[in-house]
Amino acid sequence: MSRFIFLMALFLFGSSAKAWVMPLDPQNRVHGGFTLTDHAMAPGFTVGLDSRMTRMIFVDVGGFGTLVAPDEVDIDEVEDPDLIRLRHGLTVTPGLRIPHRYGQGINWDLTLRAGFGAVWATDASAEYAVQVDPALISGADFLVRKGAVGIRPSARVFAFNPFTKRTKEEVPMVRPQYSIEMVFQW
Repeated sequence: MSRFIFLMALFLFGSSAKAWVMPLDPQNRVHGGFTLTDHAMAPGFTVGLDSRMTRMIFVDVGGFGTLVAPDEVDIDEVEDPDLIRLRHGLTVTPGLRIPHRYGQGINWDLTLRAGFGAVWATDASAEYAVQVDPALISGADFLVRKGAVGIRPSARVFAFNPFTKRTKEEVPMVRPQYSIEMVFQW
């Protein structure tokens, strides 16, 4: 009981702690652009929102899709990994911004990212049936910005385990994606 009274006295009569931190302006960036996905370099699009959490940590939430159907392949002549084509995805990729000072005029940001997502892939051995799999994502983006508008090239790698009908088992996949996007920051 004496501990309870002591804790209540500290709570009621203790001084409050005051700390001073330089305020951060909110920084949100909407982005969208053109992608080349998978080793087949299927053209597509990407959209998303990148938001600052701290001075160096940003979180990007977005998605991508391919615009063309996968190429027809002869399933008897290709390896199992070549039967799978990455098509679409939803991603969440926190990133660590390489620290540097902003100057006047043109500014840049290099952000290293790693996260997760859900990806849609097709299997040529299952008549191009679409399947959804969880994926791990890593990559980097380089933003060049003047004022509120910028351009952002990026490269990402998706790692996932789709099921193939030919072998009737999951096959580990690693698929690249390259993009160039326009960015608007507020």
